[in-house]
Amino acid sequence: MSPDASTQKIILTSSDGVGVPTEREAIERSLLIKDMADDLGDPDQEPIPIKTVTEPIFRKVLDWCEHHRKDHPAFNEDEDADNRKKTTGMEK
Repeated sequence: MSPDASTQKIILTSSDGVGVPTEREAIERSLLIKDMADDLGDPDQEPIPIKTVTEPIFRKVLDWCEHHRKDHPAFNEDEDADNRKKTTGMEK
């Protein structure tokens, strides 16, 4: 990621069609939205649709992401996958 990529503005579109510009660093707190942004070729040019969330709820999620943008992740991806395996409760 280039130095200015963390301040890159990305437009996310809620299910009711409202476009919400936000900084990439903030949305990376949500792995789902981060993966969607990474999968798009150029998120500067194309809004990312979030089709299952209305705008008022979406703004609350973005507020949380913004509030926690500088937090360190609790787990890295490998540790997180191991923890999910240990806590599924589906073991025989």
